[in-house]
Amino acid sequence: MFSSANRQINVLIALVTLLGLPTLTLLLWLASLVLPSGQRHSGFGELWLWISRRLARSGQTSTLTRALASTLSRARALQPLLATVSHTIWLFALLATTLTVAGLLSARRYTFNWETTLLSSDTFVTLTTWIGWPPSLLGFNTPSASVIRLSDGMHTLPPDAHVQWSGWLIGCLVCYGVVPRALALAASWWTTRKRLARIRLDTSLPGYAELRNRLDPASLPGAIDAPAPAALHANPLPGPIHTAHTNARCIIGIELPDEYPWPPEPVPRHIHDLGVLDTWPQRKQALVELERIAPHKLLVVCDGRQTPDRGTIMLIQQLFGLAQYTHVLLATPATQQPAAPDRNEVWRSTLTDAGINDVHIHDTSGTGLAWLHSNTEPQTPS
Repeated sequence: MFSSANRQINVLIALVTLLGLPTLTLLLWLASLVLPSGQRHSGFGELWLWISRRLARSGQTSTLTRALASTLSRARALQPLLATVSHTIWLFALLATTLTVAGLLSARRYTFNWETTLLSSDTFVTLTTWIGWPPSLLGFNTPSASVIRLSDGMHTLPPDAHVQWSGWLIGCLVCYGVVPRALALAASWWTTRKRLARIRLDTSLPGYAELRNRLDPASLPGAIDAPAPAALHANPLPGPIHTAHTNARCIIGIELPDEYPWPPEPVPRHIHDLGVLDTWPQRKQALVELERIAPHKLLVVCDGRQTPDRGTIMLIQQLFGLAQYTHVLLATPATQQPAAPDRNEVWRSTLTDAGINDVHIHDTSGTGLAWLHSNTEPQTPS
């Protein structure tokens, strides 16, 4: 068509040759959008998927490829993804064709004509004008009616006529080839991203049954996370972090049972109730609140019936640095039996090893709350 031997170009044949197959595949893709998803085909996209499977060098890679295709298909993302690949290839091909035609028309002289046996010249003028109308909206030239009539191959055309035909041909390539493919590519890419964002694994499928216990076990084996330290007082008890404390008084509980009434008694307005700490976020929030308040007195209430653990003792050590004076109350619900003497001794021994003076430990709610309300201070600050 653009050979060096014959530089005469039949505009209709050139248009059909350059745009026939791309336009046909685009129309087939548009028609496939109304078909069920299992009957859609995406041309180069299907070819790309087939090549990917063939190039898989191991059975594991092939299995992963099939699993990926199955997952995308269930999410209705496979077809738009393959369409994106197909439209991308066609778009680059059309851009290359358009640039090649523009380069050839710029470097060589070609003459344009039309030949017809059945159609009249007026019919060809109308057809050419209608085809050239959309490209003219993009700024491309459209031959005038007189130029079209003279391009029957029996007349010599002026040089300007060939420029008009060149602009018309390039405009048709852009308008009917490049632009539709770019729009189709954008639509397919947008659909693909939207559906990929909504992909969720369906764990109810049979294939996930044997993996469920491995990925999400119902229980985890317990184990010692770290050996117990030789002595809890290896870390010295911190002193108050504030140089100036307010006159505020606070009460706080650590992992108290549900049957323990909280607060132990109606809390007056001048006493801050920081609640019972059961979770790590609650502990973190309480530490931040105590740093903000900088209380004068702090009463820490623990369950005297439980065995003290390292986490509770370390938290109590942290709390001692947030108030000017801190006492510990080993509480027991009134409806329950008091803590056994040996358990009380374990608490006192553990707290003493952690650096807490024995005079700061209360066995009954009465003495602990009385200290919190009183205005007297111990001789040894905590």
